[in-house]
Amino acid sequence: MREEIAWESFWSEIVEIEAANAVEEISIYSPEIIEPTDEIVFEANGEKYFYDATSFFQGNPFLIEELVETALKDAAGETALDLYCGVGLFTLPLAGKFQNVSGVEGYEKAIDFAKKNVENARLSNVKFFRENVDEFLTENLAKLKNLDFVLLDPPRAGTEREIVENLIKLQPKQISYVSCEPSTLARDLKILTENFYTIESITALDLFPQTHHVETVVRLKIKS
Repeated sequence: MREEIAWESFWSEIVEIEAANAVEEISIYSPEIIEPTDEIVFEANGEKYFYDATSFFQGNPFLIEELVETALKDAAGETALDLYCGVGLFTLPLAGKFQNVSGVEGYEKAIDFAKKNVENARLSNVKFFRENVDEFLTENLAKLKNLDFVLLDPPRAGTEREIVENLIKLQPKQISYVSCEPSTLARDLKILTENFYTIESITALDLFPQTHHVETVVRLKIKS
């Protein structure tokens, strides 16, 4: 990237560049780069994911398969909900385990890629909602009944308290919480475990080697 970018074309004193990689493929984006952002594709667990530097995708390609397997494990059933679904990293494998899968994501470009990924996989049991997660849950609280599984993968800031409270109202049988920030994860787990849920497992994955960051996957089930 350092060799190929025409650095003389930048005019700002501080330049911000977004970058994404799919092993050898690289996509970069900056408001100061005139050329269109390259689309790249990554394969994991037999699925293909199209995305670019403008949309979020896990940055460590070497542990993505293990992350997906840890988050989903033996999950199966009729209805699953993928919150903050992005380009569909968890949505596609969920479609092979559940009869009906819904993905919710507020970022428009990510949903465009998610739809492309589902179409490429020829899946007919997936629906996407281009909406903020808190608004979606509030608006559809009465419709979302008998959920078997919820995958929750919020940004580093964690999820809103209203979302956690709505999940408690919905009472899905299982929740898989994927977090890159242990402090906000602990905050949300405290509420969930005080209301109907018990922790089945906690797995730490070193997705950010040589940093203090860690990815954590927590599987919860509703108390019988």
